[in-house]
Amino acid sequence: MFVVTLKSKISKKLLKRIVVCLVVAVCMLVTFLCMVVALDYPSPNATCESVGEYSTAFDESDPDNFMRQFDIETDGLFSVTQVHIPAQFTETYTQYNELQKSQGLDLEKHKGKECTLYIYKLKDLKIDYADAYASIIVYKDKVIAGHISTGILGSAMYTFCGE
Repeated sequence: MFVVTLKSKISKKLLKRIVVCLVVAVCMLVTFLCMVVALDYPSPNATCESVGEYSTAFDESDPDNFMRQFDIETDGLFSVTQVHIPAQFTETYTQYNELQKSQGLDLEKHKGKECTLYIYKLKDLKIDYADAYASIIVYKDKVIAGHISTGILGSAMYTFCGE
């Protein structure tokens, strides 16, 4: 039978300093991880000039709740599909994001994410005599982008705030 003993030359004072440094390092790491997780969640509110602050919360079972903030009524779900926000924006995405920024939203924070696109036909709203639709991009139950248009390729897009 062998017995091995190790004797450390570390003083109690030095040992306390090492423990304090480790505790501080762990606290900093936890804080950093919490910040990273928080960045992945969309903001609960956005702001636009004509409406002011509005909620970006989205409940799939009650989409009218989101649209009511803008005095817009839907006439039913037209389609639902998954969309991928590209990690690198093309000129088209950059222009689309400018529209989003004007209504307090920003796709930059969601590059590379898989999202859900809901398209709703709008009740009693026509654009140049064509039916109007609300396109709403949702990530983690928050609206991160959207617009109103006719759905015709190349047609004008408007913010929910009517801008």
